[in-house]
Amino acid sequence: MSTVLNEILLENEPKMVEGVVFQLRRSGADHYRKMDEAVLQNRAQSLVKTFIRSARETPGEFIDYIQSITEDRISEGIPLQEIQIALQILEQKAWQLIVGHVPDADQVRCLSLISRIIGAAKDNLAQVYLRHLEKAESRAEILQSRLDQLAKGTDSGPLSEDDLPGRI
Repeated sequence: MSTVLNEILLENEPKMVEGVVFQLRRSGADHYRKMDEAVLQNRAQSLVKTFIRSARETPGEFIDYIQSITEDRISEGIPLQEIQIALQILEQKAWQLIVGHVPDADQVRCLSLISRIIGAAKDNLAQVYLRHLEKAESRAEILQSRLDQLAKGTDSGPLSEDDLPGRI
């Protein structure tokens, strides 16, 4: 990564965190609107810090981070779209910084790096949700099969004349 991009991201980290929190609150994503302020702030800060470190050092770190938090967010009941919103906002904030501060000659390279990192994280996010969906569908099929078996009832054995209706 270019030194210029590294410096710009680090200098603007607090501004990026603030922007992510603000946009998430305004996004219409219920979980983010209702989330405790300190929790949302900490999550946004971790997201931005990991992204900046990943852009500077190891792009795979951000992808791994997104996979980890996706597992957590699924267990919290946060839908795929809401996590995608957070990544879109992060990408938008990073792009705005680049366009506003990076010399034209370096912008394409920087924008490409950011899009690759966040794009790979979005792909991974979708894969995690898909795995959970497939597991849920498999469980639903098993439960439906069991329910079908229960609905059949039990065999009461042969009937006698005393068991027949209408006998006087």
